[in-house]
Amino acid sequence: MAEKNHAGPGETGPHAEALNTFFHHLYEFLRKYLGVRGELSQDARRLAWMAAVYEFTTAFSNVFLNVFLFKGGGEWGTVVRYNLVSFCLIPPVFALGGWVARRGRRLFPYRVGLAFSTILFLAVLLLKGGARDQVSLLGLLNGLAIGFYFLGQHELTFGVTTPATRDSFFSLNQVYASSLRILSPFLASRLIYWFRTPETPDRGYGVIFAVALALYFALFIESFSFDQPSIRQPFRYVEALRAHWQPRLRPVMAAYYAWGLRNGLFWFIVSVLVYRASDKELTVGSYDILTQAIRLAMSLLLARWATSANRGKGLGWSAWIDVAGVTLLAWRLDVHTLLAFTALYATALALFQVTFTAYSFDIMDAAGGPTRTLENLAVREIPLGLGRVTGLLVFLVAQNRFGEGGLKAALWALGSAHVLVWWILTRWTSASVKAQVFSKSS
Repeated sequence: MAEKNHAGPGETGPHAEALNTFFHHLYEFLRKYLGVRGELSQDARRLAWMAAVYEFTTAFSNVFLNVFLFKGGGEWGTVVRYNLVSFCLIPPVFALGGWVARRGRRLFPYRVGLAFSTILFLAVLLLKGGARDQVSLLGLLNGLAIGFYFLGQHELTFGVTTPATRDSFFSLNQVYASSLRILSPFLASRLIYWFRTPETPDRGYGVIFAVALALYFALFIESFSFDQPSIRQPFRYVEALRAHWQPRLRPVMAAYYAWGLRNGLFWFIVSVLVYRASDKELTVGSYDILTQAIRLAMSLLLARWATSANRGKGLGWSAWIDVAGVTLLAWRLDVHTLLAFTALYATALALFQVTFTAYSFDIMDAAGGPTRTLENLAVREIPLGLGRVTGLLVFLVAQNRFGEGGLKAALWALGSAHVLVWWILTRWTSASVKAQVFSKSS
């Protein structure tokens, strides 16, 4: 039985009409003057800007939530525990969200993820300084928010795009996201500075967390503009797990694990390192402007260049640029090397996100296609989550046991993990193409 929505397909509530109009004109401008390719449906264009607003809000608030937790005592253990709890929870939440969606509530995980994001920042606002003593609770809420949201968003992406339009969709989304994110941490850092007083040094953090709460709630309301048919089906999680464990897809599981090794740490480490080196939130915001400006420029280029034929090259370039960046961090951790790293990191990240995400959807097609989308999304979170947890534990042990030297070594080793992702996926793709050619010739 299909879900009931407040608006039908292609409709939107009055609260988002201005944003819909703005992004419609921006989309037409990009196609007409900058050569951005691909004809996307109205729902796909709406999802692209909503995902971008979500990224803006995450950059605006979560960057400084990690800084807020770190600055309380300057201990890595506090911020690592917050992220560790989140990463442990995400895989089972993905599976739960998939099961709920298969019960005829297809958009439910997407909306619940946005609701938990709202609850997370409501909890931070209520706890205030006591939030640093409740990092496990906050990590729990964050894991629920991330798990449900991204399961729902990926499933919705499958519903509003096709294999022929996915590269265009991801490129357009990155253009939007980079455009919105370019000033988000800088604006947040300014608010922290403007509202800070000797008596209330954390008042600015309360302001940005309140803004984040409002934005997540607005996205939650706008999510009712989508109308996707929901049919009750069995959730074939075990079958999907067996399919991924077949020899043909087993290397892909290793690639997800390698991705998680880096992703878990670099999810938050850059902003905390910049704050630690400068002791100023304003510097964190300034560095992120550079990151987002480079990502925006790369996104505009990728919107014209990104095709399935170029994925291997893009993934390889991103991996080796990453290696160059983390080599700088292994040499020295000061504001100058962090600035150089930020430039390399932003370039690699833009390349990686478009190419790897497109690869991921091809992998899920190979593991069962659209009939098993939710199951495939849930299964891939197992190696990804294990990789994230492993990476964080390696970092924490190395830093606790060997101090600054161990921290640098962990940054280099985990930061180079995308080379493994590139090596595995390009060979897996090549082997798959050869197998298809052989089967046709036979």
